[in-house]
Amino acid sequence: MTTGTEKKRKPKLNWIDVLNKLVITIVVLAIATAVNYVVVFLYQKTTNVSGVFLLSIIVISALTGEYFWGIFSAFYSIIATNFFFFYPFFAFDFSLTGYPLTFLVMMATSVLTCALTVNMHQQRDKARWREKMAHLMNEMDRMLLRADTKEEIVTLLMENLHAQVGRPVIYLENENSEFVFLQEIPLPEDPVEEPPKRTVEEKYLPEYYRNARKSIAQRRVIIDDLDPVHGDGVLCIPILWQEKIFGTTCIILGEDALNDEIERFAQGLINHFAIAFDHQELREEQQRILMEKQEEQLRGSLLRSISHDLRTPLTGIIGASGVILENGTRMQPEQQHKLLVDINEEAHWLLRMIENVLSVTKIGNRSTKFKKMLEPVEEVIADSVVRCRKYHPELKVTIQQPDELLMIPMDPILIRQVVTNLLDNAYRHGKSDKKIELNVVQAGKFVEISVQDYGSGMAEEDLQHVFQGLGRRRQQDADSSRGLGLGVSICKTIVEAHGGRLFAENIEGKGLRVTFCLPVGEDE
Repeated sequence: MTTGTEKKRKPKLNWIDVLNKLVITIVVLAIATAVNYVVVFLYQKTTNVSGVFLLSIIVISALTGEYFWGIFSAFYSIIATNFFFFYPFFAFDFSLTGYPLTFLVMMATSVLTCALTVNMHQQRDKARWREKMAHLMNEMDRMLLRADTKEEIVTLLMENLHAQVGRPVIYLENENSEFVFLQEIPLPEDPVEEPPKRTVEEKYLPEYYRNARKSIAQRRVIIDDLDPVHGDGVLCIPILWQEKIFGTTCIILGEDALNDEIERFAQGLINHFAIAFDHQELREEQQRILMEKQEEQLRGSLLRSISHDLRTPLTGIIGASGVILENGTRMQPEQQHKLLVDINEEAHWLLRMIENVLSVTKIGNRSTKFKKMLEPVEEVIADSVVRCRKYHPELKVTIQQPDELLMIPMDPILIRQVVTNLLDNAYRHGKSDKKIELNVVQAGKFVEISVQDYGSGMAEEDLQHVFQGLGRRRQQDADSSRGLGLGVSICKTIVEAHGGRLFAENIEGKGLRVTFCLPVGEDE
C-alpha cells in the first residue's frame, strides 16, 4: 500500500548552528594562515603552503560535516596563497606563469578532499544513528513483550516517539474516537504580541482532528501548516499493517520541521508498533477463543456433574416410590417408613443441588451484586453445622476457633452454603469413625476455615481437578457415592467472589483437608 504526503515542510535555518560553524571555519583558517607565515618566515620556502591549507580543509570538513564550509575553505586557501605567499605580497597577481593550472589543480584537490571528508563524516553519523536506532528498537521490543493491552502499546508508542522527535504527540484510534494526549501542547512564543488566551491545543484541536481523520480515511501521511507565521503544524502518520489500520499518530510541529532522518525514523517506529498492534489483536483473539473453549469445557463438565448428581437421587426416589406404589398394601409399616425416609433424604439432596445451581447463577450474573456485611464467623459456622445435621443426624464435628470474636465481610447465606457443602462432602466421602474437624484461624489479613474428614484422601492427580467439577474419590468409591464435583466447584466460585481462595490437600494419616480463606477487610 502506498502512502502520500501533503506540503512537505522545509526545515528552518538554524542561525546559531551556522554561526558556530562560521566561527570554526574562521579559527581553523586563521591558524592555518599563521602556521604558513611561520613556515615561510623560517625556511623562506612556499612549497608547504598548499599542504597546510589542504590539512585545514580536511579539519573544517570533518568538524562542520557540510560541503559549503569545505568548499569555502578551498576558495579561501587558493586566494590566500596568491595574496599572502606569492610575490608581489599582499596583492593579487593572476598573471603568474602556470598559476591558472596550479589554481585548478589545487581547487580540484581541495574540493575532492572536502567531499571525501564530508562523506566520511556523514557516513559515520549515519552509522551511529542506525546503531542508536537499532538499540532503541531492541529496547522497545523488550518493552512490547511486557505490554499486555492495547492501551499499554499506545502509551509506549507515544512515549518513545515523543522522546525521539522532541514534540508533543497525540493518538487517534479511529475516525469516531477521541484523542489520546501524551502531554500538554505548549503555547507559541510571540515576543511582539501577548500570548493568546486559549492554548494551542484548544485553538488547533479541530484542525488536528480533521487531519487525523483524513490520515485514517485516506491511509496516508498528512502534513499541514496550520499557522505559517508561528510555524505551527501537524504531521499525521497512519499506523498501517497488512491492510489493517490501527489509528494515526499526530506529531505537533513547531517552528522547525523534522529533518528527513528523524521523520523516516518516526515512520519506521510507527510501522514497528503497527506490527505490535497486529500481534496484540491476534493474542486477544486467541485468548477469546481459548476462553470460549474453556467456558464450553466448563459448561460441559458442569452439565455432566449436574446430570450425575441429580440422576442418583432421582433414581432412588423413583425406585422407592415405585416399590411403595406396587407393594404398598403388602408391605410392613416399618418398611414403608424406611422407603419414605429415603425419599425424603433424596428430595433434600435435590433441594441442595438446586440451591447450588442458583448460587452459581447469582455469582455468575455480573449485573447482580451480592451484599456483603460484617458477620461473626462463629455464628456462620454454628448455623452451617446445625443445617448439615438436619440432613445427617449422625454427623460428628469438632470445632476449633479463636476465643476472640472474628467479624469479616461476607454474604452469610453463601458462606453458610460453602461450609455446609464442605461438611456434607466430608461426611459422605470420609467414611471414618473419627469426628470431622472444623478449624478457624486468623492468618494475617485472612481468616482460614478448614474441614478435615480423616478419610482415605484423594488421588494426587484428582486433586488438580477437584474444583473443576471433575474430581472423584478413589475408583472403589466412584460408583457408590455421589460426585464431589458440583458442590466444591460452587464453593470455589463463591469464595473467589469474596476475594478469597479455596484449596485441598491430603494430610498423611488424616485424610483430605479442604481450606478456604476470606479477607478480613472489604476488598477494594
